[in-house]
Amino acid sequence: MSECSGNGASTTLPRRSDHVVSRPLGGKVVLYNPDSREVSVLNATAAAVWELCDGNTPVADAVARLKGRFRIAEARDVEADVATVLRTLSRRGLLCDPVGISSEDGIG
Repeated sequence: MSECSGNGASTTLPRRSDHVVSRPLGGKVVLYNPDSREVSVLNATAAAVWELCDGNTPVADAVARLKGRFRIAEARDVEADVATVLRTLSRRGLLCDPVGISSEDGIG
């Protein structure tokens, strides 16, 4: 079982679980959760969100970094996209403190 101590702040991204094994694979990242024995493959955008999950990065900073890195159109709701990635990572047991993350998401 992992050691997770939350920061309790919903304005920051949660922290990655210590027990999850992360390996780059091309432009993607492969995550292995030994507790559930599940493998998740993240595309470049989801991998960027994963890397920012340190428990300290403000959501607004993460959104700004993603917009700059991926040259995302202003009309796109990047904060909603980040929330969707976080819900998925949380549901798969990959995050320590999924504070403020709803249990419902649109990803299968």
